[in-house]
Amino acid sequence: MARRRLRHVDELMSHASKIVWDIRPDRMAEVSDLFEVTKLDNAAQAADYKPYCMFISVPPASHEQYIEWAIDNDIPFMVEQPISHKVDRLSSIFERVKAKNLTAHISNNHRHSARIRKIKQVINSGQLGRPLSAMVAAGEYLPDWHSYEPYTDYYPSKKSMGGGLDAVCEIDWLRDLFGEIERINCMAGTYSRLDIDTHDVQQFCMKFKDGPQVSLHIDMLNRHYHAELRIICEEGTIEHRMPDKDLRTFSVANGKKWLKVPLEDDYAKMPSMQGKKNFNFVEPMYREDTKYFFEQLSKKIFDPTSLISGIENINIVANLIHSIE
Repeated sequence: MARRRLRHVDELMSHASKIVWDIRPDRMAEVSDLFEVTKLDNAAQAADYKPYCMFISVPPASHEQYIEWAIDNDIPFMVEQPISHKVDRLSSIFERVKAKNLTAHISNNHRHSARIRKIKQVINSGQLGRPLSAMVAAGEYLPDWHSYEPYTDYYPSKKSMGGGLDAVCEIDWLRDLFGEIERINCMAGTYSRLDIDTHDVQQFCMKFKDGPQVSLHIDMLNRHYHAELRIICEEGTIEHRMPDKDLRTFSVANGKKWLKVPLEDDYAKMPSMQGKKNFNFVEPMYREDTKYFFEQLSKKIFDPTSLISGIENINIVANLIHSIE
């Protein structure tokens, strides 16, 4: 994620100087080979540079440490989801950010994806009627997520690093699409022989207050990357499977035919993920997420939207997961 954000800085704010800190020297050496950066000797040294903003791209268990540092030093920040791996201090963080009028953005990249924007457009048009039910599934074999490093070094494998809570990413865009959740239940377990202490399968069933009933399946087992959704509406259906470049809609009003609705992103202009050939279809939403943060920075106002959502998302997921452990 840090490599991504550094690349976005070069693309969106090319005049900016970049300073980096990581507890692992090999990580800093890696990014210094890829970007023009200044490597710090410790995190506190960053204050000497009076940063314009700060990206927090570390394991979730360390998020609060750097968030508190950013607040103490009056530095606007963007942090990856989940905002934290626990919920007890999040209200305090919100109040401190608000009191200092800091720009603070919790990454919500799916909201900026072409597929979610287009789905929202189709739903809001009313041509398919109200959404009644939805099925969402996402899965990939954990060792393939970051094929360039041992999966046991990667936070999803360990509770101590804040792993096991990535459902916040899906919950976030579902709440953006359908509103507030009225009821939610979860089943989760560990079924593989992977060396992890987190769940490799999580399944949620939720009823939205003024929206559909939704099933969400997430796993770290699927040997072929898989992400798809189906939204069943009164007068039709919406389907999408990544990396398809269009939605499929079925409409009663359109003679009960399937139509392709093209998405707007041009994947060809985007780099692929490290160690993954032809995996560039996820990149546009991350870039738009960073762009949104820069736009908020330029306004120099406190907009609590993503901070509130980020806190609500982790409250929902963490309380559910911790209750069944």
